[in-house]
Amino acid sequence: MQLRQNTTLRITHWKEKIKREKERINSEFSSLHTFLHQEEELYMCQLEKEREQKLSSLQDNVAHLDNKLQELENHIQELDKKCQDSAQNLLQDIKDTLGRYSAISVEAPKDVSLEVHTVCDISKLNFNVRRVLKRYQAHTAVPGHRTRAVRQSRLESPQCDSGSRYCSSRFKPV
Repeated sequence: MQLRQNTTLRITHWKEKIKREKERINSEFSSLHTFLHQEEELYMCQLEKEREQKLSSLQDNVAHLDNKLQELENHIQELDKKCQDSAQNLLQDIKDTLGRYSAISVEAPKDVSLEVHTVCDISKLNFNVRRVLKRYQAHTAVPGHRTRAVRQSRLESPQCDSGSRYCSSRFKPV
């Protein structure tokens, strides 16, 4: 009878231990999901900020060019009016007119690089996550359990195109 109770007690303890381990694993993966979500949000925010800054610069360039175009159109209209006048009136203030037109300069707008500077390398992040998972598996492996080899082969097989441009810089493996 005592042996049965001891065995039953050991089973109960084992079930509790398994339950705690499941909760710990769920918690750690939940933390990993949270971390990955935060990384995604960070890079999306940085990318959006970069987009807004470059778009603002480009719109400033367009506004500047529009102003110069309007200035040129006004001068052309003024010249057309003067050409309609008598030759004497046109020649009277030619020096002033030519001086104003030569002062008009149309410079090229400042160059705005259209390269995306917010780069996230997901393949590096994948590599770091896999490395952490390998360490985790080494600490939690059940000796002789065959699923560890299956999980290990999944971790070593490439899941991501190495040319991807996604996040990794803030991920620090344990």
